[in-house]
Amino acid sequence: MNDDVDCHEIPDCPGIFVDAFRGTFLTRKTKVPSHVFILSHYHGDHYGSLPRAGGYTGPAKIHCTHITAALLTRVHGVHDSLVVAHDLGEVWTVPSP
Repeated sequence: MNDDVDCHEIPDCPGIFVDAFRGTFLTRKTKVPSHVFILSHYHGDHYGSLPRAGGYTGPAKIHCTHITAALLTRVHGVHDSLVVAHDLGEVWTVPSP
């Protein structure tokens, strides 16, 4: 995985982050309710330092597929109110802040 600090923020799309659950992304940017975090799939090098056992408190929501959502809630312990599941291939719009 690329360890570049800026590699997980989508250019020209402020507040949208992909597989960015580490460092300042996790400690500061997940605290902004309007930020959107996308977890591409449930694998250690993608969810990074995401806390387990209900330790993730957001309030930024995590967007992912239904399978990844199930793993986040059942295995990782993320509360289901913080996970937004999407169908594979679904096109969706990022909510306005």
